[in-house]
Amino acid sequence: MTIRTHALRGARALLCGLAASALSSAAVAEPAVVGHVAAIRGQVQAEGPGGSRTLSCGDAVYAGDSVTTGVDSTVGIAAQDAYAQLDSNATVEAGLTDQGAADLELRKGRIRVIDRLEGENHRLGAIGSQARVHGNDAEAYVLAEKVGPYPMFCEWDEPLPVSRGQETLLAPPGTCAIAKPNEPIYGAPAHDERLPIDGAGCPTDVVMGGPGDHFTPTDVAAPPPPGFAPPLPGPPLLPPASPCDDPGSGCTASKPLGVIEQPPIDTGF
Repeated sequence: MTIRTHALRGARALLCGLAASALSSAAVAEPAVVGHVAAIRGQVQAEGPGGSRTLSCGDAVYAGDSVTTGVDSTVGIAAQDAYAQLDSNATVEAGLTDQGAADLELRKGRIRVIDRLEGENHRLGAIGSQARVHGNDAEAYVLAEKVGPYPMFCEWDEPLPVSRGQETLLAPPGTCAIAKPNEPIYGAPAHDERLPIDGAGCPTDVVMGGPGDHFTPTDVAAPPPPGFAPPLPGPPLLPPASPCDDPGSGCTASKPLGVIEQPPIDTGF
């Protein structure tokens, strides 16, 4: 009986030790990393498994983090082969899909997601709707009207699949998918301006210089495509006015002095 009692006590002690070790390992284990801060301006807060903290260049964004920008702040997150730019006064919840791709749920404001390499099917969601980002340059908004808040997804690069429950809509480049409550998802022309990629990038040796990096400052801060710049001024419709055209000027010359007309040149074109 004594031997059996000692054996049971030893087994219990061993099990307790193993359980304590497992709990200790779980306590120190970090949550999964969704991406890292690659550009930041102003103060940006994160709240989640890593605690409440102020983000800086190179900081990790973990699955379960809620990232919030203020009035004059923005943040860019390099998430695997995608880049997410969060606008001012916005909140996004970061996560990972079952396949390990970035899962970004917009709670407030506006976000732009650029997928350069088409390696993963990232998820961009807002208020019960979602878009599959795969080689896209897409934006998501949370808007509010009398009907309540609703999401809008816009696309400029590749067709963007948008879904809400059993509804689906494929938004071609240059269009937006709007999912108002109690209405089917419908498309509308996209606006000309996109959320600019903030130029306050972090040093390349902090985020963009490591192995497996998919971005360069040129890729991330690429200028908008032609067609979005204001048009150049056209040629004047009338020749410049001459002082001699003013009655009473006393000018008798039909042309300004020093101007010599040249005969036309036949170049064959």
